Order: sequence, then C-alpha cells, then structure tokens
Amino acid sequence: MATLENINILDRQPTDYELLLSSGRQPVAEPTPPSLSPVRDYFYNNVLNPQGRQLVDMARAEVNNPFNFMAGAGFLGKANKARSGIAGIGHNRGPSLTNSGIGTVVSDDVARKIFDVDKEMDDLYDLRKRKKRVDDQYVFNEKLTDKDRELLEIESDALEKAIKNLEVKAMDKIEKRFETNIASRTIDELDPRRIDRPSKEQIASLAVGEKNRDILKNVEGYVDSPGFNSIYDNTYGAEKFSTQLHRLFKGSDKDIEDPDYLYNYTEMMTEGPMTKVNKEGIASLNPLEIYEKSISPPVTMQIGVNYSRPIAEQTLFFVDPKKLANKLDKSDAGKDFFKLRKDEVDYLDKLEESIMTKGYQPNPVQISIYPSGNATIFEGNHRLYRALARGDKEVPVTFQYLGGAERLDTPFGINELDTFVATGEKGYKKGKELAKYIKDVEKTYKIK
Repeated sequence: MATLENINILDRQPTDYELLLSSGRQPVAEPTPPSLSPVRDYFYNNVLNPQGRQLVDMARAEVNNPFNFMAGAGFLGKANKARSGIAGIGHNRGPSLTNSGIGTVVSDDVARKIFDVDKEMDDLYDLRKRKKRVDDQYVFNEKLTDKDRELLEIESDALEKAIKNLEVKAMDKIEKRFETNIASRTIDELDPRRIDRPSKEQIASLAVGEKNRDILKNVEGYVDSPGFNSIYDNTYGAEKFSTQLHRLFKGSDKDIEDPDYLYNYTEMMTEGPMTKVNKEGIASLNPLEIYEKSISPPVTMQIGVNYSRPIAEQTLFFVDPKKLANKLDKSDAGKDFFKLRKDEVDYLDKLEESIMTKGYQPNPVQISIYPSGNATIFEGNHRLYRALARGDKEVPVTFQYLGGAERLDTPFGINELDTFVATGEKGYKKGKELAKYIKDVEKTYKIK
C-alpha cells in the first residue's frame, strides 16, 4: 500500500515493477506466454523493460475486456508508448493508463491517502469534548468564583483556537498532498511556477505531436489559466481544489456515536456512491472523486466550441465515440451515466424523437477535466450513447479543463487529443464538412 512517506510518488508511472506493486496497485493481466516467433519473444524478454512488457500484457488483456468499447483498438496512449515502452528511454511523468482504470488518473488507494486525516480528526474530537466540559462547567456550576470563570473563559478560548488551528493543519496537509500529486504530472513547460496565463497559441506550440498542435490551433476555444500564487504559496489548481475542504469537518461537534458525526468525511473515506464503471464492473467513487463533485473550479481552458456563437459557424472538435467512451468511467450526473443506463429500453427515446421531428443538432458532448486530471461527462450522456448505438464514426465534443487541468500530462491532456480522433480523420470539422456530417447523421434516421 502507498504510504505517506512516498506520497510524492502518488500515481506516477513507476520506474520498476516492484515500485508499481509497493504503490498499492495490483497486476490485472497475466504475462504474455511464449509465442511461435523467436524474434518476438526475444524483443519481449530482452528489449522491453518491465513497463514495456506490462503495456504488451495489458494491450493483450484489453481485447477481451467486456467494458472496453474499443475492443482493444489502440487503447494505450501515444505518450505512454513513446516514453515508457523501450528500455533506456526513461519513465513517463504522466499517469499509467494500464493500471488506473478506464479514465482515472489517481488510484483509489492514493485518493484515500490524500484525504486521510484520521489522527487529526481523533485529536479534534478530544479537543471538542474537553471544550464542552469547560463550557458546561462555566454555564451550570453555580459555585464558581469570578476568578474561576475568568480562568474557564481563557481555557475555552485557547481550546477554540486549538480546534481552528488543527482544522487548518488538516486542510493544509490534504492540499499539500494533492499539490504534490499534480506537480508530479505537470507538463514541465506549463509548470505554474514557470509560466503564468499562457495563451492558446503557447499551449498549442507546447503540445507533443503535430496532430495535437493542429487540433489545438484549429478548433474553437479559449484559455485563461492563472499560474502560481506567491502570496499564498500555492498553484491555482490547488487553490481551487481546497475551496470546500472545510466541509470535511461538518458534524465534528456531534457525539462520536451520533450518525451525523463527521458525516462528510465518513462518507468519503468509506464506501461512496456506486456510480463508477471500471473494468471490473460497477464500483464506488473514491474520496477524491466524491470531493470533486462538491467543488466548481473555473474553466481555465476550453476546446471544441464557443457557446457565445452559433455552433454551425464554428470549427468543432470531433472524436471517435468508442475511443472517448473507453476512457470514461463516470458522469457528473451520477446514476445517469450512460454505462449504467444503456440497457434501459427507452433510454434514447426522447433524444431520437427530437432528432426525427426537429433534425439533428450537433451539440457537443461536454467533458469536464478536474484539477486532478479526473474526467467526467458533464453533459451529453444520451448524445454519446446515441452515437455509439448508431455506430457513428465521429461525434462532436468539448473538453473543459477546470482549475488548471490543461497543464497536466493526463489521459485527457493536450498531448493525448489525437488518441481520441477517429482513424483517418483530422479531429475537427467546419462549414461544408460540418454540414455533411449533420446530413449523414440524419440519413440514419431517414430524414431527407
């Protein structure tokens, strides 16, 4: 299991297999057995390092994965293949998709380590009990002298200050752990300490790969990404992440036997809502995913659409719906996540009835990428599943990066945009291309 001492490792790609296991993850694929090709076996056993062999094992396993909408077609990201496959190349600063599930960037184990302040909560409980005894003594003991009351007031004030300081200490500990996590996965050239408020053109120029740069250059979008706050000594992402940490202490004034005692913290650190779908099936959200539902970080970069202008006049971002679905494991709508409702007979009825009567509107599927790099469907569960069910080659999307998430090297980051693009396509459409796409969708509904 990951420890607080190696929390700086968090969810980065480890440099060796032993470190992978010590960080709390478990292998999910059997090693590739010997093949009938001596050349292939030599390459597997002698050229690939442990991470490279693991990528091969996982790619093989994904072909038979029932939750893989791509059926094994290139689910491993370009950055992972380029930076961690061959011995001597160096390890990937970004997260490994091979172990973190379909779409997550912080493992469940690490998420719990980030939020684990059990000791502080126990100390806080003891302080509150002591303060209650002091306050009760002050109110109900009629034999107290004026000097006694003065001393009790001093003690009560001191205890209140200690309680506040302990809460601040716990919040600072969580924030620093989170900031360490995102620092380990930040693109060097976009480090908030090095560059403040980069332009869309700057970010496009820093993307790895010509296709990613081309997408960022051509699709609609905007950027307003503050960097490092030297006054408070934190990044913009960490600042926006921490806005609701005070909610963890709700109910801390209750008795420990009371069901409402620390109810927010207890919910986060035990079993959360069963609204996530990973490779093993339906799973509960981890503490980080639960907490992220309570925050509303500003959009610091958006690509794919400009909602202040008519959509038909824009250059929209287009992706393969299967590739997108394969990297998503949850929705902001919770139980309305399409992977949880796709078997409902009437799930698409209203949407398809609207298309039949009003025509197809290319409203993009909205993906939110949180400051941690976690991605969810913000809006468009029905639209994405309609494209999957109809076998559409492409679907319009918008990626909304929240609280500086565009600076991270993650599955939905700027270096991985091309991994979502349909085979043979450039990743964007406008004008006549967009009009043709709309007509092609409508033809499947026999709309002339």
